[in-house]
Amino acid sequence: MSSLSKMVEGSQILQLLKSIDYQKLVEYFSDRRIIAGVSATYIALKVLVAFLFDPLKHIPGPWWARFTNLPFNLKVAQGKIYFALAEYHKKYGPTVRLGPKFVSITTMSDAKQILATYKHPKSMEYEKFGLLPPNLFTTTNEAFNRMRRRQVGPVFTFTGLANMEDQILEDGFISLKRKLESLIGEGDSARINYYTYFQGITTDVIGHMIFGKPIGAVNAGGHPLTKWVSDSITVAAV
Repeated sequence: MSSLSKMVEGSQILQLLKSIDYQKLVEYFSDRRIIAGVSATYIALKVLVAFLFDPLKHIPGPWWARFTNLPFNLKVAQGKIYFALAEYHKKYGPTVRLGPKFVSITTMSDAKQILATYKHPKSMEYEKFGLLPPNLFTTTNEAFNRMRRRQVGPVFTFTGLANMEDQILEDGFISLKRKLESLIGEGDSARINYYTYFQGITTDVIGHMIFGKPIGAVNAGGHPLTKWVSDSITVAAV
């Protein structure tokens, strides 16, 4: 096609666009009947796909899991997901569907099969953590993941964990026991937030193993790092 022909065609398209009454177009598509019809068609297609062509339809779970993971995300945002997961697995078994493309597992064999290979990349859900710097837990980049695993992986092997066993106990159970005894010793009773202290154990153990020095989250009753992680999970859920 010559340049002149392209110019003529472009001019015709421009004239066509100018001739459109956009006000009427907006009014037409704003018609409630059209919106209702489009919505009904969309819902019908979603239901049809969910029941006939869904590869995960055989996995047990709540009825809404075939169509949305919104209830799951709400539980995450509320900080109640751990209780909800326990209830779901108690009701539906070791493998539970919690969204159109989301399945929760509890068996060690399944977890090992997923985590022991690069054939199963993280889902796009982890892109919600895009505001955070790339890290081993959230990255979907295989090259970055391999690099980080080479850097910190050896300490998490059976041999590495065996060599660090005494330190893990010190940063974990012993540290928590010492802290609880200290709190109880300050009075006749004490109110304990186990979630905060278990987060602290995780932070202290992993932090010491990776960085070679204690972080002190359990002893301090919290740490900016654990709050940052909790806030990030809440933001990602929203």
